Amino acid sequence: MFQRYLFALLLLPLVTAQAAEWTVEVRNFEFSPAELTIQPGDTVTWINQEGSHNVKADDGGFYSGFPDSGNWQFSQTFNTVGDNPYYCEPHGGPGGVGMSGVIKVATGSSGYDIRMGHSGSWWNPEWDGQGFAVEVLPADAVLVAYWFTYDSDGNQDWFLLSGPYSGASATLDIYRMQGGVFVTPGVAEAVAAGEGSLQFFSCDEARLEYTLDGTSSSIDLQRLTPNVACP
Repeated sequence: MFQRYLFALLLLPLVTAQAAEWTVEVRNFEFSPAELTIQPGDTVTWINQEGSHNVKADDGGFYSGFPDSGNWQFSQTFNTVGDNPYYCEPHGGPGGVGMSGVIKVATGSSGYDIRMGHSGSWWNPEWDGQGFAVEVLPADAVLVAYWFTYDSDGNQDWFLLSGPYSGASATLDIYRMQGGVFVTPGVAEAVAAGEGSLQFFSCDEARLEYTLDGTSSSIDLQRLTPNVACP
């Protein structure tokens, strides 16, 4: 896994934001509330109060098990922005039929204003062993990031990204760092390699759109380490 303790001093939180806990009551023949809007990282607990019911996501992403008339509880944490429709198998169905509900995870479409709490380590789990160290400088409204990755031949490669931010997005110049020698005095050279835009959707989700060495692409990122004073 990408270095979890990289820049440990930077990442020691003074304040760690706590995800919220939400409750949905399950009773004949409804979920209350049927529609609930939460933030990424929040947890929802369904509590059965009356009747024989269960909870099943339309897409199968979560499932409480077979219908039960007991005093059961079922919890699910939601990390990804979007709608999560669900239903009770005996009394509802996919698409909002009968006894059904939806958990809406907000903030993805409009972005999430950049703040000092976004400083930390970020990565894409599909690309284990590489990632970003992000530093937000509110006094100057500047964001700096260090991208540790590999070139097309599998050799280690790293980039410096820096530029101003406003609202939820930072406009970044991308430089390839070259010429440094292991534990040898001197300054590595920053060679212009491209440009990009880093947009945040929550305390824990972001996307980098970039053009690097003439090739354009994007990377979906999530926070690797606990929030640092975010929100």
